Amino acid sequence: MEPLLYSGAALGGLIALVGLVLLARRVRGHKAEIDLGGIGRIATTHHGVALVFVGAAMVWQSYAALGQRDELRATVERLKRSEEMLVAFVTPSLMRDPGFRSYFAAASPELHEAIVRRAMGMLNPEFHAVTDRRQSAFAEDDFATLRTIVDFLLADDPHNGSALYYKGEVSRLLKKPFVMREYFGLYLAQAPEPGGRIPGVRGLQYFDERTAWVHQLLANDYLCEALQTATGKPDLKMVLAEAESVRKYHRDGFAASETMLSTEALEKAALKGPAGLPRPRCAARN
Repeated sequence: MEPLLYSGAALGGLIALVGLVLLARRVRGHKAEIDLGGIGRIATTHHGVALVFVGAAMVWQSYAALGQRDELRATVERLKRSEEMLVAFVTPSLMRDPGFRSYFAAASPELHEAIVRRAMGMLNPEFHAVTDRRQSAFAEDDFATLRTIVDFLLADDPHNGSALYYKGEVSRLLKKPFVMREYFGLYLAQAPEPGGRIPGVRGLQYFDERTAWVHQLLANDYLCEALQTATGKPDLKMVLAEAESVRKYHRDGFAASETMLSTEALEKAALKGPAGLPRPRCAARN
């Protein structure tokens, strides 16, 4: 569009120049009419004035359009800055507001994604704000703010991997192992194969290290469940399957922590039995 406007201005200038030449011929005493091959006889004064006006109009219209283009760009930039300010003010309290939810649902794709990114960025700090204060004896109310963010994201996209992951983590800390498995299962159902990449904002939700960690948590939970069997003969097939999946996504596995065994210990427990290994602290069960 911009080259066309500049071309129009140049053409208008050329037409005006031709008109000025015709007028100059008349002012300098040339005859009022001239012969042009293929066109015929034209009056220099009449056509000169017309060409000057036409050329000037084309130049003015072209530069006026260029001015409108610059004004439109400035308006778009102001709107972008306004949207950036809006995104910066998105909080969990605002996410609860029905009016904001309606606005979010009708937002442009760019603004919609920016708000989703903002909400996802709140998940980890909010989760650790709770877990850094205490290590056990969690209550539902401890995660009220995090639950608001998770519910907001899942209402927008039931397959939001970040929301599903933290839903599973919270369920684990609240000692709801079957709810934990449900949400981790939903996460794994959408996760790509090892090394796979998902384009766009979804790629920030599903990545190999997180997927490996989900398998690690499940392996520990299956071991805890197996050790609590009344028969005394634990079934460790699921422990081994999850530990193997950890290695697929994260070759080095994970070290032991206060609440779970290392990947290596889980593999040994599944292959040789848990005898001689420290019992894991089963956060989702004990």
